[in-house]
Amino acid sequence: MGSADSIAHSAHLLGFFAGLALATQERQTWPPKPPMESWKALAIPIALSLVVAVAFGVFYTSDPLNKKMLGCEGVDTVAAARACFLSLSKDYKSSPQQQDHICSDYDRFFQDKACRGV
Repeated sequence: MGSADSIAHSAHLLGFFAGLALATQERQTWPPKPPMESWKALAIPIALSLVVAVAFGVFYTSDPLNKKMLGCEGVDTVAAARACFLSLSKDYKSSPQQQDHICSDYDRFFQDKACRGV
């Protein structure tokens, strides 16, 4: 979700913190309690995952640069999409991190690496 390396960092972080919270809770109760009902064991991680996914989705679609890139992806022709991405790359030339983000998205669609030379 918005990551150039195609890794769901939010999912890994959420899993880490959920595991840490559950481990802390289990450690505090001794002797161990009976196992959690299966619906609770599934409902908690699913609910937390949905909250994180929605939050990241809202962030991704509200970011001005991402809105512009989504606009480039939604044009009618391949030539228009290419021109849109290259124009964005020129507009963000003063910000290497944002230009790299644009060019990473460009490279998903076009294999010519033209964005890097703008």
